[in-house]
Amino acid sequence: MPEKRVLKGLLLAVCLLAGIFFSTAAHAQSGLAFISPLTDVPAGSTGTWTVTYQATANFSSGVVRLTIPANWTTPQRDFPTDAGYVTAMSDGTLNVTTPISIVGSSITINVDTLTAGETVTIIYGAPTGAADAQILTQADVEFTVGSNPLGSSPSDIASSPTLNVIAAPVSKLVFTTTERTFQADGESPVMRVQAQDEFDNPSAVVSAQDVSLSSTSGSGTFSHLPAGSWSATTTVSISAGEDTVSFYYRDTSPGTYDITTSPDGQTWTDAQQQVNVDPGDAVSLVISPEDTTITAGEFGRYILHSVDALGNPSASAADQTISLYKGGGDFYDKDNHGTIVTQLVIPAGSTSAEVDFMNDIKDLGVGTPLAFLDNDGVAPLLESTTAYAKIDHAAADSSVSSIEVDKVTATADDIDQIGITATIRDQFGNTVDGADVLFEDVLGTVNTIEPPG
Repeated sequence: MPEKRVLKGLLLAVCLLAGIFFSTAAHAQSGLAFISPLTDVPAGSTGTWTVTYQATANFSSGVVRLTIPANWTTPQRDFPTDAGYVTAMSDGTLNVTTPISIVGSSITINVDTLTAGETVTIIYGAPTGAADAQILTQADVEFTVGSNPLGSSPSDIASSPTLNVIAAPVSKLVFTTTERTFQADGESPVMRVQAQDEFDNPSAVVSAQDVSLSSTSGSGTFSHLPAGSWSATTTVSISAGEDTVSFYYRDTSPGTYDITTSPDGQTWTDAQQQVNVDPGDAVSLVISPEDTTITAGEFGRYILHSVDALGNPSASAADQTISLYKGGGDFYDKDNHGTIVTQLVIPAGSTSAEVDFMNDIKDLGVGTPLAFLDNDGVAPLLESTTAYAKIDHAAADSSVSSIEVDKVTATADDIDQIGITATIRDQFGNTVDGADVLFEDVLGTVNTIEPPG
């Protein structure tokens, strides 16, 4: 029998402890909370928010705690005209000595008495000291409320009020894609520009917004669609309710250019980003000059280029050995005119090579054909090219010039005459055009004969 009484006593003690635990837990989780205004908050905006706690249990020397979200203005009680100032009021009775205490972002209201159904109102950012919201957008930002009707250690209530932090009004355009690099015979990967607020949050436009596109290159074009759907335009549009628009860019001229997007009719900041246009793959040879005139016996410089399909200089990954052919004369090493060459190498990574040409036979007709042929079997196979070098005479050389007469005697009757022909040649035997000839007779009389046109 004593053992049964002991067992009943222990069971009663456990039940009493359990009842106390559940009663304390119920008190700790008691209460409802509401926030006003219950509207979306633009990022970084300034305002005043009121949190109202409604008791669901009677308070006796209890507490209500409100924790302000991170990255909002830190609450304070010292300076009524500064940001984050906090006031509180209640239907019940607050502690006279310390009604409000603040540690960090937590506001604690010390309540002497509060009947179930009565409220405690906390004003955060009172009109004389407004508070700033966080600058990053976020849904369901919680103003955490806790309470303890019977003590100083509050627990969070079942459901604390929340607000949505949305983007502030658009203030700028920003590229969200990285700097683009593409070949001149292709087009850029997609480029995207986004409307953002001053805190870098994406911010949707209220109505369709046109965005003008421009490039520092005079040969660039834009399109809303890529590849076969390409349609050149200078304007794209951000749809109402959206924050981003995409476009593509083409340019036939290699180089680095600035792409600028400007919002039509808005004061928002423009977005600017560089694009890098590389040459296309090398496909052919180009010679410069294609048609020129060289003085007989002198050297003319030729520059051979490897180019892409658009004619832009384009380097190959391997040395390109080019065979040289000519209809007369010879090619020479540009640095050593004592060396005749039959091949020219465009080094790997380079777009050009130079060679000199010389011919001493006059040809002012079609000119001497020069051919440059890639037949080394090293990829890529470059399409050949040709040029024509016209050869003009060198300076007159009296040592190879000549005078001929059609007879050696004539009657001194002022009628009979001797025909004299002077042929002026350069050192290579080429006739010299346009040279005036001075004839001097035995009496010292000089006559200048101009050649026929």
